[in-house]
Amino acid sequence: MKFSCLMSCYFKDDPEELKTCFESLIHQKRKADELILVKDGPLTEELDLVIESYKDELAIEAIQLPDNKGLGFALNLGVKSCKYELIARIDADDICIPQRFEKQISLFESHPKLDVVGSWISEFESDPLEIYAYRELPVQHEEILEYAKRRNPMNHMTVVFRKSAVLDSGNYDPVFKFAQDYILWANMLMKGYIFQNIPEYLVNARAGIKMLERRGGSGYFGYEIKLQKQFLKLGLINRYEMLSNLLVRGFVRLIPNKLRGVIYQNILRKK
Repeated sequence: MKFSCLMSCYFKDDPEELKTCFESLIHQKRKADELILVKDGPLTEELDLVIESYKDELAIEAIQLPDNKGLGFALNLGVKSCKYELIARIDADDICIPQRFEKQISLFESHPKLDVVGSWISEFESDPLEIYAYRELPVQHEEILEYAKRRNPMNHMTVVFRKSAVLDSGNYDPVFKFAQDYILWANMLMKGYIFQNIPEYLVNARAGIKMLERRGGSGYFGYEIKLQKQFLKLGLINRYEMLSNLLVRGFVRLIPNKLRGVIYQNILRKK
């Protein structure tokens, strides 16, 4: 099965981190047939040089947006631009282990009813060899569906999905500025598409305590309210579950930044 990779890049991405990401794609045991890279607005000269230097080896097809539109818009366009039915998501600052695509594509080949396949992740801040946490998720579809009522059931940077299933479920929301992937998974789950996670750390994700600390404030809580209302409308959750989620997630969003980082690292992640 041929497959595409999909990435979005913007001017704040680090050229050295992008280079490391590209190197992890070069060393895949099963390489992608194309890399659709959406430039979300003008990039720095350094980023453009890195992309150009890997263009042939990774079969990069770059799509230039005139200005920064946000991740949802970029991925929405990127999905439509992918040539193949299977699409692997990549983040510009993460590292895929060499067996990632081999394991995921092989699973699609042996289980043709699957629509989304993700994996667990290890997390680091600056040095990929210094892992500080792990995010492990439910493996089987029924567990994923139940888990989705409370938290995002997929590690976005690890997923491979069927293009037709994503388009049938409305694609990435180009307007929503928060948790675009979570909304997409909810739409797909409620349409009956089949999910699975591989219980292995196939991506080494650049997260960092500072990034986790920033996921708060009244703006984020406002997005949480909008998110939960959407889940209620879809039928993923009931009103009691919505209120329960808002109490828990609202607390995490509104507490001081440092405390939020501690909660993410010590409660919401495995050490």
